[in-house]
Amino acid sequence: MLIAGIVSITRDNCNLDPLRIYWYDASRDGVLSDWHKKISLLDDVKVRLGRIGVNGQRKGVDLRLGLDLVEVARNGSAKVAYLLSGDDALAEAVEAARDLGMKVVLLALEDKNRYLGIKSVAEHLAYKVDRILVLPQELIFSTFTPATRAVVPGSETVSESDPQPATTPSPGPGPGSGPAPATVTPGDAGRQEGHAHHGQ
Repeated sequence: MLIAGIVSITRDNCNLDPLRIYWYDASRDGVLSDWHKKISLLDDVKVRLGRIGVNGQRKGVDLRLGLDLVEVARNGSAKVAYLLSGDDALAEAVEAARDLGMKVVLLALEDKNRYLGIKSVAEHLAYKVDRILVLPQELIFSTFTPATRAVVPGSETVSESDPQPATTPSPGPGPGSGPAPATVTPGDAGRQEGHAHHGQ
């Protein structure tokens, strides 16, 4: 539902069919989990994995995404890339892709309480992209249930649970390894973590 919604929004935005969607994540030893396998079987979606270090941190995911973005721009297979990530580490790759003639559009979630008006995006990255396209709240609400608050009896502590997929949950990658979809579309100039490319 989320991927289909993002593809629909990006297609309407640039009037081009997507070339491919890259879904970036990490796993132990670079092995596809059951969840990764399900994602990779979706039409036009390719899973690209970094690794999970001994301390549980994701390694190589941003680098892989950045290298792919620049390579697609260099070989001219897409004119527009839609990036769904807020990581500052991608700013230089975005700048390099733009220098090669690719338009880079950042997909973001609205948050009027933030300085940029969007959630979880590094300011430096936001300044490097060609523009920002805000995803509609309806897409997020149709995919995830809202966070709930639970009060622990005998305690004044209030905790928030993580959002859960609205559909039947599937086993996902390990904790802290949040995937990043990206979209790429072929076609004329005009055009996530991931990132999607729209090309010729």
